[in-house]
Amino acid sequence: MGLCASSGNGPVRLLLCGPAGVGKSTLFRQVKLLRTSGFSDEELAVGSVAIRSSVKAALEFLLNNKEVQGLLDPDLVATSLETMATITDVEAQPEALLHIANQVWGQRDIQDALSAYLTRDSAEKDSACDQVANNEWLEFWLDEAGRILGPNYEPTPADMLKLRRANGKRHLPPGGEENLKKS
Repeated sequence: MGLCASSGNGPVRLLLCGPAGVGKSTLFRQVKLLRTSGFSDEELAVGSVAIRSSVKAALEFLLNNKEVQGLLDPDLVATSLETMATITDVEAQPEALLHIANQVWGQRDIQDALSAYLTRDSAEKDSACDQVANNEWLEFWLDEAGRILGPNYEPTPADMLKLRRANGKRHLPPGGEENLKKS
């Protein structure tokens, strides 16, 4: 990661270069938190959708994981995946996702299976994880599902900092990237 800064009497201009996944966007969000009053209401609204979408993506990844599927009732897996396929607006149906999260992630053997899977070094794992936004935060999103999918959820600064790019695109709803750029 390269860093160049120039300053004078005007604003500081910063050029930050580096490959995907090294934390460039996270660094700017952290600086913003230190130098301003935090995220705007618009950023928090966009972030809320993105964060809830991250929980949905984590649940989908979990339910599609063959090792986890072997530990769950096949009818529960099928029903949960069917329900999640119908959820196009995570803000409108967080309780349906919360119900699935409680049924699946609440089981200790499921948590252990995912943890073992994520710590394994294999090409199959990397390929599957690359398809999920925030793959390094899968356990976080699942652990925090009750809070995130609960009523009156407002993203914390920590939640906002965990938003990541996936496959070169920020994991935000349509228009979300532009809303974050405006501020």
